[in-house]
Amino acid sequence: MKSSLWNLNKLLHFTIFLLFFLPPLVFMPGRVGNEWMFIEYTHTKLAAILVLSWLFLLFFSFKIIRETDLLQKIKKILTDPFTVILGCFLLYTTLISLKSLVIEASIYELVQYWTCFLLFLAISALGTDKTYINLIIATICFSFFIVISIGFIQTQISIPWLKPVRSGANFPSTLGYKNPAALAITGQWFFLLYLGYLSLSSKKRTLFTMIAILALVEAGFIAALQSRTSYFAFFVTLLFLSMVILAKIIFRSRNQAKGIILTVAIVLIATATIFVAVIKTYPKAMGRFQMITSYLKNPAKYLESDRGTYLRNSINMANQNFFGVGIGNWRFAYPIYRKVHPKLCFNRSVQVQKAHCDYAQILGETGWPGFILWMSLIGLLLLRSIKLVMLADSLRPVFFTAQYLAFLLLMTFDYVIQMPYHKFAFFSVMTLFFSQQFSKDEK
Repeated sequence: MKSSLWNLNKLLHFTIFLLFFLPPLVFMPGRVGNEWMFIEYTHTKLAAILVLSWLFLLFFSFKIIRETDLLQKIKKILTDPFTVILGCFLLYTTLISLKSLVIEASIYELVQYWTCFLLFLAISALGTDKTYINLIIATICFSFFIVISIGFIQTQISIPWLKPVRSGANFPSTLGYKNPAALAITGQWFFLLYLGYLSLSSKKRTLFTMIAILALVEAGFIAALQSRTSYFAFFVTLLFLSMVILAKIIFRSRNQAKGIILTVAIVLIATATIFVAVIKTYPKAMGRFQMITSYLKNPAKYLESDRGTYLRNSINMANQNFFGVGIGNWRFAYPIYRKVHPKLCFNRSVQVQKAHCDYAQILGETGWPGFILWMSLIGLLLLRSIKLVMLADSLRPVFFTAQYLAFLLLMTFDYVIQMPYHKFAFFSVMTLFFSQQFSKDEK
């Protein structure tokens, strides 16, 4: 019995490794005539996520049968207010999808959401053992190390089967286009810092040095990709993290050395320096960064931009459809409700497909009730994260909160959870953070 359980645990660990390692790397190449070229990455990654997720859930169900205490943990998770709100949101979106314009588009989204929900339950239950959480984070960061390496190779050598479909992309590696690449890398960067913190706490200085160098390289890579949303999210989260680190240095509890936090602070300063230096290297990147500052100085200017226009029209969509137009149906309903600047990105050759703001898209697709549920979900976890940051002696919750905050900021000005892998990544971050409160040594 013990031997079979040990083998099952090995299968679970291996499946988790594949689930978080492969999706960032998979894509679909193809041949046009005699030449290889990049064809598709979105649905290829979704296929990998779904197959590996259900394989993991199958092995997890066997583990539940053998370990009844896991079932008790799941019951506890199901009664948590966060899980209740998340369940209500998913049930609500499922019900309103029955009246959606294109039900196939709703089914496409719902399959992803419900799969993420089941993963949330399973990983949260396993998350009482930090081994699983650290394995997931290390796997994600290792996968993106390879993604980044491929990107750098692209700067020196042409890789035909990775050629982006769209022009103007800057070495996006296996993520297809510069914006999805920048969003995804930003979506795991603060976990990389967490791994550095763990190695430093364990006095593995060589490993810490390697991770710190990788973090600096990845920060420069993000800057080179020239994504305005990633610039904004990265800088604001870096500022938040720096402020928390400064507070920890000033009010440090006696049971931990300040040297670790001071070292992390030095890495943050070096990161900001490299990030700014890379931006200044590229004139287009500098122009994009200045565009962000202009919006911050004059928010009304943002409302007249393309993203501001989509936001205002999404509000109009929700006002005329209180319960929303159906999950996944924003692009089909938008032509009807484009009251503000109706010709912006809408003509015979171009039609906007996404709101470029997940909150706006959720509002338009699920209406005001769905929007309230979604914001309650996000707000509850954010409040819990702030509480953990304030009370915990460890820096662990600080890095988890930073990664969660980075995603929330990314979702403000881009369509993060409208892309399958990025949706999976966001739910993974929420799950990993949520599981902390069930961890045996969260503090």
